[in-house]
Amino acid sequence: MWLKYADSAMTDANTGAVACKVAVNDISKTSVDQWIGETNMSSESEGIVGKLWKNQNKEGKMATPDYDALYYNEDIFLLKDSNRTSVSNYSIQQCEVEVRLDDSVDVETLTYDMQFGMRFYENNDAL
Repeated sequence: MWLKYADSAMTDANTGAVACKVAVNDISKTSVDQWIGETNMSSESEGIVGKLWKNQNKEGKMATPDYDALYYNEDIFLLKDSNRTSVSNYSIQQCEVEVRLDDSVDVETLTYDMQFGMRFYENNDAL
């Protein structure tokens, strides 16, 4: 799952992307990647096509992200049954990433443009 965000001024501090990887029913494999600045997360982008999930948009990816997924919080990250009635055997597994704003940001006037999406891979070797 990924989220791309940008403030109206396109400042590096408030423009970037974050991606959260989950492995179905194994919360210990949850990980987060982060990019600062304009990042193309589209499935058709040159930085995505034909690459393993861990190598996508490698240029610009932070070596150590500022953000964390607190995967050990089982209330959020564990695979759960859905109350959806139109499909049988439907489950939900989510990821939550906390994005922290700099103390100098005026939250009363800050607005973001956001895009989000998700990709599914059969295994770690899938492109």
